[in-house]
Amino acid sequence: MQQALDVVTTSKNTSMKIWLQGEVGLFRYQYVDDDDGAVKLLEQALKTLAGADAAVQKLERWGRDRYRHSLAKLLFDSAVSAQKNGTNAWPYTKRLKQLATVSSASSEDNEDAFDFFGPGYASMLWGCWLRTYEKSEETMWKKTFTARVLDEISMLDDEDPSNDMAGLHSLAITLLHLDEEEAAGSLLAVLFMPLKELRERAKAENDDDNDDDGSENIDEVQDSNAVDDDIKKEIGREVKHGTQDNEHDWEKNRGRGF
Repeated sequence: MQQALDVVTTSKNTSMKIWLQGEVGLFRYQYVDDDDGAVKLLEQALKTLAGADAAVQKLERWGRDRYRHSLAKLLFDSAVSAQKNGTNAWPYTKRLKQLATVSSASSEDNEDAFDFFGPGYASMLWGCWLRTYEKSEETMWKKTFTARVLDEISMLDDEDPSNDMAGLHSLAITLLHLDEEEAAGSLLAVLFMPLKELRERAKAENDDDNDDDGSENIDEVQDSNAVDDDIKKEIGREVKHGTQDNEHDWEKNRGRGF
């Protein structure tokens, strides 16, 4: 991999350079346990992308979101690990805040007071860090969620129904990070209602078949189990959708109706 990175460094194919830097960075994080190397490569990928022309930036938008979210998670995890080990977490938290911040006018006397945060995953993690580990005042850490919540509400309030499910799910995940578990649970219950109805409908149809036949045969049991498996897979997919990997779907749907 290092040889490939060395070769691509001088390449004129910007998209290939971005992709290789980002994917090797992810590989080192997930499989090699090389957090510092992963951070360096992900930051290189984002820097290369930032310096690319408009066409490449548009083409690599999905990659940009993926690498930004992965970098944010990596920096947050590294900061938490450093904090627990009694080492300096500042190198990681500084970069996490930079990822989260859209613009800043903070002063040394009043740090964070005039920072503006975007709606991305990094802002949410920065807010969690401020609340849990810095013990910041509620007014300080909650403002890191403001842009995200407004975007999610806008997704629900627009005239495009196709992004409502994504908006509900994203808002539920945000509420969980805000420690509003009851409100998040209510939204997730709404999201999973179609699955409950599907299960009840399948059970009713199966009961009708049993009434006709007088008994439940092996094929019907297998059909019922298949429905249960489908529901479990769907629930698993929805839950996974709340992780940082699926932030890209939220980013894509966020643009609709604005």
